Amino acid sequence: MRILIITGSHPPLKCGVGDYTAKLAETLSATKDLEIAVLTDAAIEQRTVSTPYKVIASIRTWTFRDTFRLICAVKKFAPDIVHIQFPTQAYGSHLFPWLMPMILHWTGCTVVQTWHEHYPSGWMGLINGWVPGGLIVVRPNYKTNKPSWFLKIISNKEFRFIPNASSIPAVKLSAEEKRAIRERFDGTKRSLIAYFGFVSPIKGIESIFEICNPDLNRIVLIGELDPDIPYHRAILSLVNGSRWKGKCFTTGFLSSLEVANILACADAVMLPFTVGGGPWNTSVHGVCAQGTFLLTTSNDDNGYHQGENIYYAKPGNIPEMKHALETYVGTKIENPTDPSSNWNEIARAHIELYKTLHFKRREETRDA
Repeated sequence: MRILIITGSHPPLKCGVGDYTAKLAETLSATKDLEIAVLTDAAIEQRTVSTPYKVIASIRTWTFRDTFRLICAVKKFAPDIVHIQFPTQAYGSHLFPWLMPMILHWTGCTVVQTWHEHYPSGWMGLINGWVPGGLIVVRPNYKTNKPSWFLKIISNKEFRFIPNASSIPAVKLSAEEKRAIRERFDGTKRSLIAYFGFVSPIKGIESIFEICNPDLNRIVLIGELDPDIPYHRAILSLVNGSRWKGKCFTTGFLSSLEVANILACADAVMLPFTVGGGPWNTSVHGVCAQGTFLLTTSNDDNGYHQGENIYYAKPGNIPEMKHALETYVGTKIENPTDPSSNWNEIARAHIELYKTLHFKRREETRDA
């Protein structure tokens, strides 16, 4: 069976969904009777990309100018299943990516969609909801949070909830390796508090500077900060302000292995999402893979979970997050769950859906 996965971004381009897609494709490629390809942005054409699956880097603008290029690439690979990931960084605000499921359905493809967010939103999402095929969501209790009229729209799909997992590897570092990394951030004598990921207002990064204590903590922000972007500029003003100057460090964009090394050395990781997070966030799994204490927010959960080493605070509750950090900073799980086992289960669930749709399509063709 031939599977073509479409994603706007793919490593080394920077995108969490792109990282997820690459890990999914890598894991699926280990199955002998599957041939996997990823159709992605042409920006990686000139970069070295070594993968166990085929990378087709041919989409240039993610606008209607790429319609012919999309159809040609799909027909050339001749997949049994086309699997489209929503959203990714490269899609931006363009209309075309949201019409790809309908376009490919009309060309005769069996289409699977993964919604990494609470889609649909607006009429574009409703069109995607109508397109037959498969639908994967990564958020639990998805259907219970949707109105009945929308559930009728997606009733023509094979629906699956398939949880996310970490796209960041689990690492084991020696005491000397940890010491060397911490010394880069003046963290040998003070608690090292890390944030990693994209920088946007929904991440609530400014609250880290209020929750942490500059006399006790050192902050490391793993991610790109562009002074031309207003929110980034506001964060940089906190980094360079009198309270945190010399006590907060920025790394810029790092590889997944470099990120994992810092997370494994940190005394705590903070992901203070303003609207709440949960197990659908791959960043949460990335921290758990290192066994490091994670302080994050949730609208559905509250308190400390010992098995995961996570404290879920209410979004925006600064006093609660301060208390949680003071209580659990430095707490470690020595032998966390290997994320590869989670990816094997994720791949198995995808294969089951692919086979169900492929069998259904063959039966429909036979009856036609």
